[in-house]
This record gives sequence, structure tokens and C-alpha cells, in this order.
Amino acid sequence: MPMSEPYEDDDYPESRRRDSGGSGGRTLLVVLGIVGAIVLLVVAVCGGGAYLAVRSMQQAMAPMMQMMQDAMDAQMAADDFLLDLKDGRVDAAYANTTEAFKKRMTEKELRDLVSKNPGLKQYQSGSLVTPMISSTAITCRSTIYLPAGGQLSCSVKLVKDGEQWKVDLFTIP
Repeated sequence: MPMSEPYEDDDYPESRRRDSGGSGGRTLLVVLGIVGAIVLLVVAVCGGGAYLAVRSMQQAMAPMMQMMQDAMDAQMAADDFLLDLKDGRVDAAYANTTEAFKKRMTEKELRDLVSKNPGLKQYQSGSLVTPMISSTAITCRSTIYLPAGGQLSCSVKLVKDGEQWKVDLFTIP
């Protein structure tokens, strides 16, 4: 067959001819579809796993976050109590005590305790140390440094009364 003559399909036997709309393109689409589905499945499984991990961490962290918030709120209530005593507002301090506290100590007894410990007048806001936390109460401690060089230690135990932290025990060793 000379080069200048056009190629004739008819010269090739029917059984050896390629089908131009053949299955090669379809096979490629099927393979790509399967690979794409597998990739989507892996992404979905990993995404679901990550979602579940984050969700369970949130649920595990919620009680810890609540405990930290409670500790901060209780520490603020203890600080307010000591500031009231420092500023001579014994009635305001007494109002933020529990009924159990009031059964153990009258307002007059609290006033007498403050009078016997003039170092309370030197209390500085924010001098409470990290509170001790139990399941039902939080105890804050403070060391008050006196101008003459001594110190006065006290502790305030608080319990939650409704939504408010109240003083349940106040001690000066």
C-alpha cells in the first residue's frame, strides 16, 4: 500500500478492528468512581471519628470546667466575706453565711471574733491561696501579713446554697 493512498478500514478484518466507542473509557470511569467512593468513605469515617472524639472530650471536660468555675466563684465569695470583715461590715459578712453557720455562731460572736483579731483589718483582696475542693465544699485559706511583722492565718469554708456560695465555717487558728 503506497503512502499517498488513504488507509482503508475495509482492508482490516472485522474481528481485528477496534471499536472507537470501546469499553476502555467505561472501565476508567468505573475505576475512578470506585476510588472516589473509597476516598469519600475514608474521609467520612475519619471525620465521624474526629467528631466523636471531640464530642467525648467536651463531655469529659464539662465537669472539670464546672469545678473550676465553682472554685473561682467560691474564692470571690470568700474574698467578699473577708473584705466585709476588714471594712467593719460584719452584718454584710454575716448575711452571706449559711444557716448552719448561723446556728453555730451569732452575729455578735462574729463581731467579737473580728474585734479580738485586729489583723483582719490588714486583709488584702486576692491574697487567698488556691482553694481545697471537695465534692460539697471549697475551703480557701489566707495569710494576712501584719505591719509589725507577724501574720494572721484564717480559712473560709464555703458551700453552695442554691446558686450562691456562702460561708459555712470561718476559722482563725
